[in-house]
Amino acid sequence: MSVALRPIHGRDGRPAAVVRSRGPGCDRGASETVVIPTRDRVSAGQVLAGEILGGLGPVTISLIRVEQTPFGRRLRACGEAMATPVSSETDATTSRARFELDIPEDVVPSGWGAQCSLSYTLLARSRHRTAAANAWAAIEVVARGQAHVKPRVERFDRFIAGVPARLFHIELHDAVLEGDGYIAGRVHRHGGCPLGTMMLEVGCTEAWRCRPSWRGAPPQWDERVMWAATAPIQLEDDRGWAAFRCEIPAGLPAATEADTVAWRYDLAVSRRLRHRPDQRATLTPLLFEATSLSA
Repeated sequence: MSVALRPIHGRDGRPAAVVRSRGPGCDRGASETVVIPTRDRVSAGQVLAGEILGGLGPVTISLIRVEQTPFGRRLRACGEAMATPVSSETDATTSRARFELDIPEDVVPSGWGAQCSLSYTLLARSRHRTAAANAWAAIEVVARGQAHVKPRVERFDRFIAGVPARLFHIELHDAVLEGDGYIAGRVHRHGGCPLGTMMLEVGCTEAWRCRPSWRGAPPQWDERVMWAATAPIQLEDDRGWAAFRCEIPAGLPAATEADTVAWRYDLAVSRRLRHRPDQRATLTPLLFEATSLSA
């Protein structure tokens, strides 16, 4: 989808609720198309209602996911509905229509990072208008997710959910993977070999797909660490596991895996050895994942 999208931002830097769009050379009035949602914040699985003013003929309203990275912007359609014209005995025109759009239950929420963002906008398209006269209205989508770990094997994606070490591994116990949340888990030992003190590393990484070096190449990712912390873990000789809990500072986005944008909360436990390579176990729990991931 190739469109010209210019988001409007409010005082807090987030998109405003209503965006008006007119075709080139059109005057104000009947030629102006406006999308007016009943609210600018909606939850996944809910129905968003609203009105379209100035649309002529059948109007399609679409929910568009906007993924912004340092390398550009990608738009992905997530839902669609038809607007129904409103008429009465005193007003028989079709320049006013109402819509009800189902927000998918598995939609990933809006999010803002250091260099990337994931937002949503409503797109109203009329069959009797040019693309330049399409109307946009930005909304925020919120969602609830359950932290989990899912094995991930994809041909062109370098993201791996977890890798155990030879003598230990990490298990996720409970987590709220966003700002003001936490990550709780355990380090489990394999066998009865004493491990001593190990180092836990936890962090939030913002990642985005960059342009490949040649056409047809596998996708490549750039990344930036937004937050990181370390803590020692002592695994007692008479116990097979050690628990940990890390608090996540405020202001960080929710763990999200989309087409070109990702915010990942990575866990790593390392054990230093003399005269041998260090042992290292990693785990990246998931919270939200776009169902339309593409290679």
